[in-house]
Amino acid sequence: MIINQLLMPAILIMSASILATCSLLDPPQPEYAAAGDPISSTDAPAQSAPIRVTGEQALEMSSGDIIIVDVRNRDEFDAGHIEHAILLPVDEIASRVSTVLPDKNQAILLYCRSGARSSRAALVLVEMGYTRVYDLGAFTNWQGSVIYP
Repeated sequence: MIINQLLMPAILIMSASILATCSLLDPPQPEYAAAGDPISSTDAPAQSAPIRVTGEQALEMSSGDIIIVDVRNRDEFDAGHIEHAILLPVDEIASRVSTVLPDKNQAILLYCRSGARSSRAALVLVEMGYTRVYDLGAFTNWQGSVIYP
């Protein structure tokens, strides 16, 4: 009983310090738009971080002046992709983006299979100075036309 009374505060203090340390080590997450916020590809302000958008928001944006970029690999793209999307695999972003997307103020909508690669690509684009970067995340979030072979 006395051991439990002595150990319990020590365990609680250690647990709290471990949790605090873990939260400091977590990488910063991209900024996200609220699910219901209207976002227009033509009047959105310049962004200092990528914005996560819903399938509904992305579909609304696609009617404007926006470039849709698939950051998956060629085989995934060929198996099915969003209509009018261009392929720019995440591993080629840094080396090819200035040729494929020369206008850093152009609205860009990124997607991939699960959202991990599009999130990585979005952060890279913002770091490279792109100002209107939107992340749809997973291909399955899209609510518009899809091209299948």
